[in-house]
Amino acid sequence: MKNKIFLSFLFSGLLIGHSATAAEWGDWSSDVTSSNSHADAAKTNGNFGDIKNNVDTIDSTLNESIQKQQAVNEQQQALNDKQDNTNVKQAEWNENQTSLNSQQSAVNQQQSEVNANQATVNGQQDVVNQNQASLNTQQGAINQSQARSNAQFQNSLTQLNGDLNHLSNRVDKLDNRMKRGFASQSALSGLFQPYSVGKFNLSGSLGGYESTSAMAIGSGYRFNENVAAKAGISTNTEDFKAVSYNAAINFEW
Repeated sequence: MKNKIFLSFLFSGLLIGHSATAAEWGDWSSDVTSSNSHADAAKTNGNFGDIKNNVDTIDSTLNESIQKQQAVNEQQQALNDKQDNTNVKQAEWNENQTSLNSQQSAVNQQQSEVNANQATVNGQQDVVNQNQASLNTQQGAINQSQARSNAQFQNSLTQLNGDLNHLSNRVDKLDNRMKRGFASQSALSGLFQPYSVGKFNLSGSLGGYESTSAMAIGSGYRFNENVAAKAGISTNTEDFKAVSYNAAINFEW
């Protein structure tokens, strides 16, 4: 648009100059002879041709400049479009960045709370660790005491086992003696009592209790019909060591 205005001013100036030249030429032609008028007219036509060529050159140059300017304008418009797209993307990025900043702020706040809670937990853990250390110390003392108690208990248990074994042996021996005694009593009870007055008797018997057996021998004497006496002795048949005996007197009326 600016180039067209400039070209219009240029043509106006050329027309004005041409009018002035024609006026001067008209004044000058009245003073000169007709022989010079043809030469001046040819010169004027040559000047117009030069002017036309100059105008064409200027117009061509202007057109070329206009085309270049249009190309520059198109490039500028493309750059402007790219810049607009960039601005839109930048605005979106800024909005996203604002959202990210808000989220990061929330995360930082939560992290601060977590750190505070962790500090509290660490403090509590220190107390727990101290209590655990105290418990470990007490447990060590308890373990030592328990070890001593276990040792004493084991010694007592060993001694008790020995006593029980000894008692069991004694019970076994007592059981054997009891069985031998019962067998001996069974054998003694089998001895006969004297019946005839003035006569002695001699009798033997065999008795038993469960798997134990014993034998007995005895003698008696009847003094009269009312009085009699007897005595006996017995022993087991296993080792003949244990001896049982009895003596009795009988009164009848």
